[in-house]
This record gives sequence, C-alpha cells and structure tokens, in this order.
Amino acid sequence: MGSGDVTLKLDVGNDGTWDWQATNNVSNAHDFEVTGLAAAFNAYWTANGAPSAGTLDVPVRVYMSKPGQVLLTDLRMAGG
Repeated sequence: MGSGDVTLKLDVGNDGTWDWQATNNVSNAHDFEVTGLAAAFNAYWTANGAPSAGTLDVPVRVYMSKPGQVLLTDLRMAGG
C-alpha cells in the first residue's frame, strides 16, 4: 500500500451497517487499533440464538479506500 490517507471500515455480521471506521495517514504497513466492537459481536451472537456451546461463524465485511491487505488479528474474548 502506498502512503496517504486510508479509510478502513468494519461491518460485523455483514448487515450493511458499518460498526467501526477510521481514517489515518499511512505509509506502507499501519496498525489500526479497533475498540468498541463488542456490542456489534454481541448483537450478532444474540440474533443467531445466543449459542453457549459450539462455534458461530461471524461474517465481517471490510472496506478500504485504497488497495491493500487487511489482517484481523489479536481478537480477544472475556467470559462473563
């Protein structure tokens, strides 16, 4: 990816609503720290029966304003 302003958006559940977005000036690789997505993941979980065992595939739609590669890493979960 080249340098300049890049907008990154995430849509948890691929429901047409952007749950998070940011624009940063980047030069080559850049880390975006995404916070505040727990509500979006919880809403998707609840809408899909709130399973308490097994797995749940969660589609995440990603938008970038310029060509590049997005790696979603370091996802964390806190039990409650």
